[in-house]
Amino acid sequence: MKYLHRWPVLTALIISAIVLFFLQTFLLWESKPNFSEIDSISHRKQAFFSYLYKKVIPINQGIRLERNKLISLDKKKSLSHFDKIYLQSLAVNYKLREIELLSEINKQTITQLLIKVDVIPPAIVLAQAANESAWGTSRFAQQGIQYY
Repeated sequence: MKYLHRWPVLTALIISAIVLFFLQTFLLWESKPNFSEIDSISHRKQAFFSYLYKKVIPINQGIRLERNKLISLDKKKSLSHFDKIYLQSLAVNYKLREIELLSEINKQTITQLLIKVDVIPPAIVLAQAANESAWGTSRFAQQGIQYY
């Protein structure tokens, strides 16, 4: 009985993991160009940016939805049980802090989450990916689709 309050969080984490798996599988593993075969640097850069930009936008849209939900929860006078479960799962996903009891969820939790839950400008994402993956030609980018 002691751990029953964690079931909603565990369920949310499992669902999040499944969603992330499918997002990664279907968004990132579609036929990607072999960037190392593109000789022209300007064409390689264009192909790299075109390929990754299409991946960044839906992820940022999901984050924007989470942020908008947080803003709407912040405007509420009191939080429902389901609001607290949602906030608890977000706190775990964003590694805010370990929140074991729903009674620990409050407006300060929302304020702390609003600091972490925000979109990253696509230009920064693309520049970082280009830098860390050598324009998609690194072994990790080619074999594991790891651009960071």
